[in-house]
Parts: sequence; structure tokens; C-alpha cells
Amino acid sequence: MSIQGSAQWSGRTDGTPWMLRTLVVLLRRLDVRVLYGVMAVVVIFYIIFRPRGTKAQYHLLRHRLGFSPMKACLGVYRNHYTFGQVILDRFACYAGKKYRIVAQGDEIMERWMASEQGFVVLSSHIGNNEMAGYSINRHDKTMYVVAYGGEKQTVTDYRRSMFSKANISLITLKDDDMSHVFVIHDALTRGDVVTLSGDRVFGSEKTLTVNVLGAPARIPAGPFAVATAEGIKVMTLFVMKDSWDTYHLYFRPLNSIAKAGANRRESMQKLADEYAEALSAMTRKYPYQWFHYYDFFA
Repeated sequence: MSIQGSAQWSGRTDGTPWMLRTLVVLLRRLDVRVLYGVMAVVVIFYIIFRPRGTKAQYHLLRHRLGFSPMKACLGVYRNHYTFGQVILDRFACYAGKKYRIVAQGDEIMERWMASEQGFVVLSSHIGNNEMAGYSINRHDKTMYVVAYGGEKQTVTDYRRSMFSKANISLITLKDDDMSHVFVIHDALTRGDVVTLSGDRVFGSEKTLTVNVLGAPARIPAGPFAVATAEGIKVMTLFVMKDSWDTYHLYFRPLNSIAKAGANRRESMQKLADEYAEALSAMTRKYPYQWFHYYDFFA
């Protein structure tokens, strides 16, 4: 697991490379539900020894979603356990397991993929967005997934291998390296797809303030700057765990598109506000799949 208690997210899966590779080997031989049982105990230690993340989850459930104190306490455990299951599901995919996928709005995704114009997909850190890369149909368009570059190399290698089967290319963000900006621009100019995280700030990145679940929160300005600068269509993608073997993909186009002559900052804010509304609605629907283990509302 990768639960970070401070305002900065580590972006790194816990465990040594040997441990991570061993986990994949185990999942080739065991039903993932066996390891769910182990995870049910392991997460207790994260709850106890990563108190800032625990407090952040309690605050979300108690004050942002209005749960009673007891329900919020129980919800903290359920959230951590669900996150543990999501991590195991990712490694189960590396081991070759297939999950049942239910898609909503996928006809829009298919239509956009068939068009000549590029577009942006805004992802988030609720649910299991990585699962989409292992489930969507392969297309002629290349999808570029922009991800934080601090992840363990072992995990990154597994991701690249899985993504390549669906014509998905991984772009890693690195400190003091802006080369990804040119890769993103070139991809959109060619009519390809770029997936960006819309809800997590890294380092000194510029931000926009939006309303999430009735409270102000800072989200990265970069994804919305890209969309407005290119004047292209944007959709959100949420991948939520419905049961032990089923994930639900939600594709939703956003209505705010920058028009010629429009104020760029205002266009960015409108797009960000619409994204925040979608994020809030999905969090209310799946309250235990919010995987921000720091004070998101600081």
C-alpha cells in the first residue's frame, strides 16, 4: 500500500522490488480473495501507525459527508480495507487476472476515439483508475497516461507492460523536467488522447480553488490549462469497485470548452468547477473509495 500522512503524497507503492514481484507470483497461484483476508488485518496497522491519513479519512466521512461519529470510525477501516483490495487488484492484473467491467457512457468514449480530434481525460484518486488501462478496447489512437515519476520501478515496468497491450503510453512526471509538456502538446495535435490527474497537487504546482463536497480545495491548474490552451473536449473517468471481481467505469463529458476570445483563467475555472462537481457526486456515491490520505481540504 502507499498511504502518506503528510500534505505531500509519496506516489510510491510500499514494499521492496522482491516483495512486489513475489506478490505477483502468489497471485498467479492464489485467488485474490485469499490475500483480501490477509489485507483485512494488515490495514489495521496502517490505521494505527499512519494517524494523519486516518484523521483525514475521518474528517472526510464525518464533516464532509455527514456520517455519525461511529459510522465515520467504522468507515475509516472500510476505506483502508477497500484501498488494500484495490492495490491487490492491480497486482492481480499484473498476474493475468481479468475483472468484470461494467461501463457507463462508453459509447461517448468510443465516438471520441473514432474522431480525428484529440481530447483530454481527467482522472482522479478515487476508485481504481489504473484498471481502465487494463480494460478498455484497443484503438488506433494512442492514449498517453501522465503519472508521477516517483513510483517504484518494478511497478512502473508492470504498468508499461500492461498498458502497451491497449496502445497506452506512460508519461512520467519528474521534478524540474518540463519535457512532458511538449509530449502532451504533440499528442493532442496528432489527435491522440491524454489522461491527466485532476485532483492531486505535486510540489509547488500552480493550483485552482474549487468546491468539493461543500468545502474549498486546491487542485492542480495544469490539466485545465492544457485543455483550455488546446481548445479541445474533456471528459472525466471514474473507475469504481462494485464487488470483489467487478469494476464500474463512468465516462462523462464536461460541457465547458474554451472558445476563441474567452478569458483563459475563467475558462480554466469553469472546467475545474465542473470537474469538482463530478468528483463530489462520485464520492457521495462511493464514500469509501476516496484515497487521499492527507488533508485534501487544507
